[in-house]
Amino acid sequence: MRPARPAANALLAVALAAVLAGCPSGQAPRDADADGGTPGAGTPGAGTIAPGSPPGMPPAAAGIRLARQGDLDGAEPLLVAALATAPDDPRLLEALGFVYAHTDRWRKAEETYRRALAARPGQPGALYGLASVLTDTGRYPEALAATRELLQAQPDHLPGRVKEALLLVRTGHAVEGEAGARAAIERAPDQAEAHYVLGLALEDEGDLEGAAAALERAIAIQADHLGALARLQTVLARLGRGEEAARVRAAHRVALARSRVDERVRGNRVRGVEAFNRQDYATALAEFEFIARQDPDDPQAHLYMGSALMELGRMDEARTALRKSLAIEARNERALMEIGRLEAHANRLDEAVAALRRAIEINPDFPEPHYFLAAVLMAQGDAAGGRSEMARFEELKARAPVSAMELSPAGSGFPR
Repeated sequence: MRPARPAANALLAVALAAVLAGCPSGQAPRDADADGGTPGAGTPGAGTIAPGSPPGMPPAAAGIRLARQGDLDGAEPLLVAALATAPDDPRLLEALGFVYAHTDRWRKAEETYRRALAARPGQPGALYGLASVLTDTGRYPEALAATRELLQAQPDHLPGRVKEALLLVRTGHAVEGEAGARAAIERAPDQAEAHYVLGLALEDEGDLEGAAAALERAIAIQADHLGALARLQTVLARLGRGEEAARVRAAHRVALARSRVDERVRGNRVRGVEAFNRQDYATALAEFEFIARQDPDDPQAHLYMGSALMELGRMDEARTALRKSLAIEARNERALMEIGRLEAHANRLDEAVAALRRAIEINPDFPEPHYFLAAVLMAQGDAAGGRSEMARFEELKARAPVSAMELSPAGSGFPR
């Protein structure tokens, strides 16, 4: 270990105390996937808020927190009760729309999202939720209109751009969809959904080799991407690549089986997140160790285990768990962010910077790595760099308004 720098350690002590207490922002989400997939709940080190309904907590706050953490059954009655006294609260309506949408009550979800938009026109989260519901029910032209309204309100909304490209393909405009997918890939090369949409567009255009390459890229980024696996086996079969198609078909079956495991451990996942967020790290660790035994290749289970072990001071074990998460999902920006925090704790500042910059490279719209990177750069004596990263953090945080649906990032309680 390199000799300690007193000034750096003092700065890190302050910064890391804030980190351990939770970043002072709303967390950046991984939104629903481009084909209407479900986002998840809070992730370690990303400013999560404990779900549940502690004594004295208003139903509104408790309901939104439960929705964020994936406890949809628990969230629904609280949100309904809160709306009885505040029927036009757009944040409550958006959260309830999210609950309805992810319990397959499409009509009620659509009605609720539209009420939210009547109360607050142009609300990005409600527009994205509405577009997802319309997509899932096959109403592609209406979904495209809602997505474009979202993009008028928030032009740099990356999931919205990917959804627009998908809907262009679905409505018979494959060339325009291809252009949209390529633009999204240029902005964020490691977004599996954009590569998936590109594959769909190229298949529609008759470029089967290009489609196969794009779908293979999506799967390289997200190995259990059900949509990409399903389409790739068809494309490979059309190309006469039967052995490869059979391997993809087998991978699709494995991914489906894993999704069923996800359903089986959903309660453990929610309880683990609840424990983590109330700083009961031993309980959180036990819940995620159980999930990892059920599915050893669950990257999020190892991510939470690593974060809990770090909070418990078991740094070597934390490093092993986080490395395992990254071995399963190499482009996991949240695991990289946690590795950055771990390296900073160990005073391995160069390694911390490298991990945090890689997290930013993977997801340019994720604010929190900039926050932590600012602290590390300041600790290295790079005051200008630290200020720049903190400014970027504030910019991204302001650019992505807090919303019930969009504060449902990948993981805990929702299917991956």
